[in-house]
Amino acid sequence: MQGEKKVILSPLQKVLGEDFNPGLLLIITRKSFIWCVLIVLLTMSTSLLYLRYTAPLYEVGSALMVKPENTSAAIGFEDELFGKTNPQDLQRDIQVMKSNIIMDRVMDKLPLLVSYYSAGQILVEEKYRNSPFDVQPIVKNNEVYGMPIDFVFLSVKNYSITYRIGQQKVTYTGHFGRKLNTPYLDLTATCNPDNVRRNLPQLIQAKYYFVLNNRQLLSKQIRETIRINAFPPSILISFQDKNPARAMDIVNSMNDEFVTYDREKKTESATLILDFIEAQINLINAELQAYENQMKLFKIQNGLMSTESLINEILSSLNRIKNRQVELNIRENMLESYQQYFAMYADSARLFSGVVDPSFPALQSFVQLYDKLQNDRRTLLLSRTENNPEVLNMDKQISDLKQNIAENIINSLRAIEEERRAQQDELAKYTSQFNRFPELEAEYGRLQKLSDVKEKYYLMLLDKKSSFSISLAGFVSNYVILKRAELPNTPVFPNVPLIKLIGIVSGMLISLLFIFIRY
Repeated sequence: MQGEKKVILSPLQKVLGEDFNPGLLLIITRKSFIWCVLIVLLTMSTSLLYLRYTAPLYEVGSALMVKPENTSAAIGFEDELFGKTNPQDLQRDIQVMKSNIIMDRVMDKLPLLVSYYSAGQILVEEKYRNSPFDVQPIVKNNEVYGMPIDFVFLSVKNYSITYRIGQQKVTYTGHFGRKLNTPYLDLTATCNPDNVRRNLPQLIQAKYYFVLNNRQLLSKQIRETIRINAFPPSILISFQDKNPARAMDIVNSMNDEFVTYDREKKTESATLILDFIEAQINLINAELQAYENQMKLFKIQNGLMSTESLINEILSSLNRIKNRQVELNIRENMLESYQQYFAMYADSARLFSGVVDPSFPALQSFVQLYDKLQNDRRTLLLSRTENNPEVLNMDKQISDLKQNIAENIINSLRAIEEERRAQQDELAKYTSQFNRFPELEAEYGRLQKLSDVKEKYYLMLLDKKSSFSISLAGFVSNYVILKRAELPNTPVFPNVPLIKLIGIVSGMLISLLFIFIRY
């Protein structure tokens, strides 16, 4: 109607409706103030209780960096045997760090297979590395894995354990330092007698228990939890755990074991080569001694004290043939050694490549290619199975290349044999002229020639041994630990400031809701 007055609404009335009464809301707010304070105190107390009784989670981190070069290269003994490390290829090393190869070493080094606990009235404290007792278990039944086993101090010398199998609870009494046999596990418990004697009343009253961890499950859990990321030329490692000391030990042990493993793999080939060369040196040295003794005895028995009566012209030709025969014998001995060595270590061309003399370029190139295929196959197996088509194709290439290496050695031996026959024909011509010399001279020359062959091969092996020994001494890991994991002081979970803020904000929101409902 035209005579009605228009009502002016406040902003709150526009939102909440014309019936909204600010005065009434203010009265209700004043009357609800005590309740609002209690609600805020309740939510804050809840957040503080949550922080008090929630097990914190700690995070530790470390960093590895790739070195620019190894020591052996720096002193001038880099060899194609050992290969050159690609500092940028970090993904392969990360896969190795996450594999069971490194994790098994960590598990063997750290006390992770048995977890010790002290049960309080409300919280349970894990006694990592500070347990008053230690157990060495032998598991007979997998049901005991993950099961709390109560441990009670009875005296300085005796203890008891209690565990539950199904509905049955069993207790056994044991003697410290002696093996305790039970149906599900055997264990040997040890302690510090002096420490137990000083604190026996407290230890008897305390509630201890331990848990046996399944090695495979624990290893899998750690590998799934740990984070390893590549930031060339570095690798960053981080790990979260409820026990900060254990988290620190796991990360630092992983770093140490990976660096040790990396160094071992780089020196493995050189070590096996040196063992092979040392065995050959001992064998040739024994043969040389036998020839020298035979020549000395031959001279004494036959009175042959001088060998300078040969005619110069014939001697020159014979020396030339002899030198060539020595070279052929050395090459033949080397090829036979390669053939024998390749048969012994057919799956590791890396060990073979360093022994191949540069005078066999085709064989050397075949072995280097074979070494590369073997390395590529090992890398491929980090992410593929044995039956993967790529792995099977690489196995075919490796098999063909092995056949080529064997055929190359056989063909080289045949070529040497053909040249030896030609040398024998030439030698026969000069030998017919040499027959006028005493038979003793010829026999002594034969012994001398055999001795020369062995001596040259012996000197070559000594030179190889010296080179590989120096190179081996200079090899270290390609990685250096930039930052070791340190014991963290602040947990990453729960977030204390955030939980406290949630307690205050939630209390205020609930208070506003309470006022709104009363209104």
